[in-house]
Amino acid sequence: MDTDATASSNTELDNAELHQLLRKRSRLRWGLTVLLGGSYLAYALAGHYFPRALAIPFFASAMPWGMVAGYTIILMSIILSVVYVRVVGKLTAQH
Repeated sequence: MDTDATASSNTELDNAELHQLLRKRSRLRWGLTVLLGGSYLAYALAGHYFPRALAIPFFASAMPWGMVAGYTIILMSIILSVVYVRVVGKLTAQH
């Protein structure tokens, strides 16, 4: 076993900056997860408790509000993914 490689990996694991970076990434990841999960839950609950409101046409078009809300949640998930990747990339580049 190579002792230099083992010493190097132990130094990286004990690095306080690395642990701080991992904590920041974890907080961001869980925050965005709760935000998106809450949006999906709110959409599901709205569909269950207020189906007529989601069936109202979106500004006199053929598309109902429920479909607009669903597409908005999908778009939000894409945007949050991009935000996460960019923020984590900047955090990683700083360390």
